[in-house]
Amino acid sequence: MREHFLEGFDSIWIDNLHGDRIISEYAPDGRTSETVFAVQGSSPGIKVGTAIATLTVKKGEKSSVDLFYRDLNHARADERRGALLESLKAKKFAKNYQVLKPELELGLPFKREKSVQII
Repeated sequence: MREHFLEGFDSIWIDNLHGDRIISEYAPDGRTSETVFAVQGSSPGIKVGTAIATLTVKKGEKSSVDLFYRDLNHARADERRGALLESLKAKKFAKNYQVLKPELELGLPFKREKSVQII
């Protein structure tokens, strides 16, 4: 599927919202990572981690795709939602993202890994 995305789109923007409750994911500060859909006091949200992918339709014969990735890994759901909404106001929006070059040998990861070349 990732290979088809790379062939069919000019750019791919990944916002990793984390919050995987099945594997007990933790935020960088050590707190348990809530799913972004959690509502304090009334709902645990969903159990799987969440990401948003924004893809721009391919136009012409562009040979490569631009792949942008960022982590929104605040521990609390309201902090993460707030950071996502606040980032939309940024004048240099693209600076929030890392540019990735996925490698076929690694299965074309769309997430920053130590073995993925960051350009």
